[in-house]
Amino acid sequence: MTLALIMAGGSSTRMRASAGALHKALVPVLGVPMIERNLLTLLSAEIRDIVVAVSAGETEVKEYVYGRARMLASVRSANVECLEETQPLGTIGAARELAARTQDGTDRDTGTGLARARRRYPAR
Repeated sequence: MTLALIMAGGSSTRMRASAGALHKALVPVLGVPMIERNLLTLLSAEIRDIVVAVSAGETEVKEYVYGRARMLASVRSANVECLEETQPLGTIGAARELAARTQDGTDRDTGTGLARARRRYPAR
């Protein structure tokens, strides 16, 4: 099994300047939010543990993950969790934080998804 990381952090300043008030992850492309397209691609590839890196202040993105994303994942017997960034971590920082959480068992605020991932992907 594979653990996937969807990057949806940042404040989306440039995208909001041209596309409106929505965070870039929630901007629809042909009626479907970009984050949902990523999620559905991972689910169709049978990835069952997915973590979304989200800025702590982006409540709409977190609400999407805890609502619709979890519902879509549950249909496929998958799990989606948030990795809340209290300070911007960037791509490598988010991946490093996720790796540290899955290896040292500190789950913090991400719940059972990382606990399951830690059991499936023990530290090497």
